[in-house]
Amino acid sequence: ADRINRDYYAMMRERKSGRAFFPTGLLPLDDALYEGFLPGRITVIASRPSNGKSTLAANLMHRTAALKIGSVGLFSVEAPDMAVWDKLNAIATGIALRRLGKDAHNLTPEEDMLLFKAMREREGQRIEIDDSKTFTVVEMEETISRRYRTGKKFDVVFIDLFSRASEFDNDHLMGGSYTNAVSTALKRVQQIAERYHFHAVLIVQIGRLEGQKQQRKDVGRKMRMVRPTEDDIFGSDAYLQFADNIILLHRCWHYDPIRYRDDLIEVWIRKQRYGEPSMRCFEFENETGRIRPTERMPVDFTDEERVQYAYRVQAPSFARSVAS
Repeated sequence: ADRINRDYYAMMRERKSGRAFFPTGLLPLDDALYEGFLPGRITVIASRPSNGKSTLAANLMHRTAALKIGSVGLFSVEAPDMAVWDKLNAIATGIALRRLGKDAHNLTPEEDMLLFKAMREREGQRIEIDDSKTFTVVEMEETISRRYRTGKKFDVVFIDLFSRASEFDNDHLMGGSYTNAVSTALKRVQQIAERYHFHAVLIVQIGRLEGQKQQRKDVGRKMRMVRPTEDDIFGSDAYLQFADNIILLHRCWHYDPIRYRDDLIEVWIRKQRYGEPSMRCFEFENETGRIRPTERMPVDFTDEERVQYAYRVQAPSFARSVAS
């Protein structure tokens, strides 16, 4: 496994022209991100509730840690550390997440063995989780600084501090508009990431739709669900200014599971500092939270969009089969 991890990293380094980036472990996403997770930079992962932002973050944490080439941290005011560890174990073992909570004592011997192996494997990985409910960007910097002084550094840090807009506005910065508050916090995160040489991944929640109804529009004679844009993020101007990558997620299945039978997570890269916007689809396994690359596309894509997606993302032979 270590050899495979090194080969994967070497391959991605070659694809990125030798730049010192940190891979996500999801090959389609690494291909789409021109610079990968470069130290000192910021990536924003945003979605509406239940559209996959924390699940994607957990998959990226699991996959980057499994490469065993760096250290991964999570600072979260949203989820307790045990819930995060359960999610990581479900992804690693394929055991349903609900069975790792209250029903953990009812695991089969095979599941017990899978969990034991995953936890042993985890000992060789460097993952640290801070689930303090009231931490601020300043307190996060103090924690990172203490680690740095003892010779321990993070390579990728996931920050789930920006999800609760009202709490952030009231408690984390004093006075001023929300956009100014976010700008000040993002500037501080950027400075911390540059000083301690890690890539910061911010987990951001887009506001709920009124009544949780998903709007539709007519695109190429097909009724399409409206996907979120960067403008839907609270304080979007600040994120556009400071974030190097902005990734928005969408799950049609969440709003209409009858029409959208395939539970796909659409990963829309809306902004790259030096790359082009693009989109990748991943298959979402609801029971375990696993995300896998897939050749499937959203059913509300027009024929032209399906061909374009296939040519950009999939093999040419697959594109020709779509076109025919």
